[in-house]
Amino acid sequence: MNRLLTIIKYSVISSAFVFSGNISATIVNVPADHSTIQAAIAAASTGDTVLVQSGTYNEHINFNGKAITVGSLFVTTGSDSYIASTIIDGSGTGSCVKFNSAATATSVLSGFSITNGGAYYGAGIYCYGAGPTLSWLDISDNNGDSGDSYGGGLACMSDASPTCSNLTFSGNYAEAGGAVYCHDNSDPTFSHCVFTDNNANHGGAILTTYSDPEFDYCVIYENTATSAGAGVYVGFHSAPVFTNCTVVDNTTPGWGGGFYCNDIYGEPTILNSIVWGNSSDYNLQIFATTANPVVTYTDVQDGTGEDWYGTGCIDTDPLFTDASDDDYTLTEDSPCIDAGNPSSPPDEDGSDADMGAYPFIIPFASDFYADNTEVCQGSSVEFTDNSIGTPTTWNWTFEGGTPSTSTEQNPTVTYNTTGVYFVTLIISDGTMTDTLTKQNYIHVSILPAQANTPAGEDALCSDMDYEYTTNTVEYASEYEWELSPADAGVITVEDTIAIFAVADDWTGDFTLRVRAANVCGAGDWSEYLEGTIYLTPSDFSVEGGGGYCFDDDGVEVTLNGSETGMDYELYLDGDPTGNIVEGTGSEISFGLVTDEGYYSCIASNDNCSQMMMEQVQVTILFSPVEPGTPIGSETVCNDETSDYESEGSVDADSYEWELSPEEAGTLTVDGLSATVEWSTDFSGTAYISLYGINDCGDGNPSSELEIEVGAIPTPEISGPDIACDNTSENYSVAENETSTFTWDVSGGSISDGQGTNVVTVLWDEAGDGTLTVTEDTENGCTGNSETFEVFIDDCTGFKELSENVLIIYPNPATDLINIKSEVFISSVKIYEFTGKEVVNERVNNMFYQVNTSKLKSGIYLLMIKTVETGYTKRIIIE
Repeated sequence: MNRLLTIIKYSVISSAFVFSGNISATIVNVPADHSTIQAAIAAASTGDTVLVQSGTYNEHINFNGKAITVGSLFVTTGSDSYIASTIIDGSGTGSCVKFNSAATATSVLSGFSITNGGAYYGAGIYCYGAGPTLSWLDISDNNGDSGDSYGGGLACMSDASPTCSNLTFSGNYAEAGGAVYCHDNSDPTFSHCVFTDNNANHGGAILTTYSDPEFDYCVIYENTATSAGAGVYVGFHSAPVFTNCTVVDNTTPGWGGGFYCNDIYGEPTILNSIVWGNSSDYNLQIFATTANPVVTYTDVQDGTGEDWYGTGCIDTDPLFTDASDDDYTLTEDSPCIDAGNPSSPPDEDGSDADMGAYPFIIPFASDFYADNTEVCQGSSVEFTDNSIGTPTTWNWTFEGGTPSTSTEQNPTVTYNTTGVYFVTLIISDGTMTDTLTKQNYIHVSILPAQANTPAGEDALCSDMDYEYTTNTVEYASEYEWELSPADAGVITVEDTIAIFAVADDWTGDFTLRVRAANVCGAGDWSEYLEGTIYLTPSDFSVEGGGGYCFDDDGVEVTLNGSETGMDYELYLDGDPTGNIVEGTGSEISFGLVTDEGYYSCIASNDNCSQMMMEQVQVTILFSPVEPGTPIGSETVCNDETSDYESEGSVDADSYEWELSPEEAGTLTVDGLSATVEWSTDFSGTAYISLYGINDCGDGNPSSELEIEVGAIPTPEISGPDIACDNTSENYSVAENETSTFTWDVSGGSISDGQGTNVVTVLWDEAGDGTLTVTEDTENGCTGNSETFEVFIDDCTGFKELSENVLIIYPNPATDLINIKSEVFISSVKIYEFTGKEVVNERVNNMFYQVNTSKLKSGIYLLMIKTVETGYTKRIIIE
């Protein structure tokens, strides 16, 4: 049995038998009556008890909604050895125990070890819509299905609300909620439970979503999570309550060593608890971003300054007895003792609530109280023994009292002499003795003397606060102040000091007096302080002001209202200006002012003055100074877009940019930035500048930035577009001495002229060839030619027609081409410049007509073969 469970057990139960007197008269024994627990459940009727002998039961039990008790011999003996020796083993598959929606608090499971379950939901115990009673169970080493699984020890689903007490969850695993998973309006309660050494991806010990479970006096320690919430993961729309819980030494490499609060309304309430020694990547005991946990009267390590660090919270070492040995009880010096919410129920020893799961209980201590500690001379006081433990003797000492000593448990004492006296009580039970002395405990008084006349102002202004004082009177425990008439204002009293808050609409005479009082009564009233209340000027707002241009007459300052009988003086930077205007009952003006600064106003009459609301600033404005010269590219090409900016100008509200000449490009402006899209039709020198603008006009323009805009070159290749294979041809573009030319050839190679405007190309085998050239000007502008296409012909046996051996007409042609030769023509072929043959005709004549009516318009290569040789000729078809 876990030692922490043992500690909880013996702090909760005092009798030897947990269910003594509650077991049904009908007992179904296992294995005597039935060999399995499930068979016994099936045989049991409402109110019966299934009593299970020690042993390991490899089965999966289901209460099937029956109102019965299933327990080990622990329920009859109170011996926790039966918890460890009576085992329900799930054999690694399925939930060890199941409760369906028919199970209520009368379905009781107690005194077992629940282990080795394996299921998607609740490998140990699965409650679906059920509310059974679970007590004194050791739920350990249950594992959710690999991958997705929920609640290794216990899963509560769909309005499940079991009542759980004195349970230990250890060594359980699931993907979500290693020990416990609560979902879908499941609100179980957990009292005096231990959660340790459980593991999950989210919520090493506990994960709750859409549910509000409660945990009282629970210990959650040394659990782990691979992602978030090693101790507790508070998921969507969950508001669990943790009261007097100890959440310590849990670990995750992710977020929230103690608590992880989901951003979507994961908002726990944590009260009278200890959250200490948990670790995570962010070193936060409670990880909450937009979630709003309510944390009060709790000791949270490094919690100071966090948004959720609430009333009564402390950040101090709790001083556990021996955390290294998992002993999280408090030592007598712990700051958590008596540090819980004062409104919480007291601890077992009657002291204020402690923080954490294990209150520090004082076994034997003297204590007492009196029915009255402030009495009048000659009065009697009744004393009541309030000691912890069972003392058998009481020895009282009463300084100043009659009698001065007593051995009664609850004596009565008379005090005949004024003064402040101590009381001592010594108790004993024959073995232990304890002494308590309360110094200055009993105050014996007589009727106080007359108080002095209040000291303070006697000429007051309405709607103001004034302080009045009187002397300290011996034996007085309080002071009573009286204002007349009562509607002149409100008196707030603190001992010998009174604050008179004068009414805002009252004027006239008033009186104020005071008297001392105590338990014996009140002394004589003091003499009156007499005074008069005058009207305080009403509040109005100063308006106007602002900026005005240097050569203007100033700017007006006004008051949006006034009262007759009041003078209103204008102040500049806290000093009077002498500009005084009488009130008219409506808005007034102080005229045009020119001095820079902040203007306010004070209204006054013969007795009272009041600062008017608001103040206005007056500033002198100037035309903007010259902006900085634009900064940007000074050499550009006319197909580019360039950005320019300026440091701006003092006092400018906006800016205007100028580009000259205008046709150089298109100007787009955004404050101190401008973009120029240069015109492709422009080259030469351009200029850009800007000037500032405000209410006082246009400022001087900046210096111009000079920009050289270069033209993008457009080289055009010229040269033969039909060439014979393995021959050289010359190609050129227009010459520009300041440019460089980069040629690119396919289907051949440059043998001379690379870098110049003229190149010689040696063409390769027959086929298609191309040339392109890139021209780079001296100002960095680059242009590319169009691709020049060349048809490379297999010219074996052919020569260019250059002598008048053939007559070919017309050229250009439309429907017919006539060919006249001095020798016989053998064949005629026509090729497109892609190399495709479109005409191939055999001829045996010296005159021949070729039909070209079906050819598309374009340039073709005519190849004529005679009996002597062959010729080529470019022709045009229109």
